[in-house]
Amino acid sequence: DLFTFQENFLSRNIPVIITGASSNWSCLDENSNKFWSFKNLLNRMAFRTVPIELGSSYTEENWTQKLMKFIDFVDGHIFTVPNSIGYLAQYSLFQQIPELSSDFSIPDYCAAVRPSENDNDESSSNDTEVETNVWIGPAGTVSPLHTDPRDNIFVQISGRKFVRLISSDVPSDQIYPFTGLQSNTSQINIENPDLESFPEYSEIDSEHI
Repeated sequence: DLFTFQENFLSRNIPVIITGASSNWSCLDENSNKFWSFKNLLNRMAFRTVPIELGSSYTEENWTQKLMKFIDFVDGHIFTVPNSIGYLAQYSLFQQIPELSSDFSIPDYCAAVRPSENDNDESSSNDTEVETNVWIGPAGTVSPLHTDPRDNIFVQISGRKFVRLISSDVPSDQIYPFTGLQSNTSQINIENPDLESFPEYSEIDSEHI
């Protein structure tokens, strides 16, 4: 229930897996014309222009972005083996195509708020506006280790995704963040960490990963 979620997890900064919260969504119903198969999505948005990330990760030198029609993205990066990985990542698709918003419902858990550290500080007040974003991509898409400015509820509609979380109790110097614009992102390749360049990463206690 919402109270347990807020008191036991959100306010204590503890991640939690919630099951069944999306079981009644139309986008997951294979018998619905709103089911999010590529066939149905192409029927609804084939010729919409969307921003596609090209490259294995936004931290790599060869990474770039390109605007293309959704059908070209699907044909060139989903249905065929591409020369470069294409990723529709963290995109506000429902602002562009509002009708897709009827295919799911905002989880009640998004109504929970984290207690402010200082109630008199306006900058610490809770922002309760919910943002909804979409990620669509083939196998091999990677989001590097990073922090977000807001709490997240992640729902996997199709396929699977491996997620690694590191406790906020871990000092940032053990994560080796970039400087400048990418200061929320780690320099470490989590799948194959270079412990000679980033030795303190290996010192993170397993209970914090």
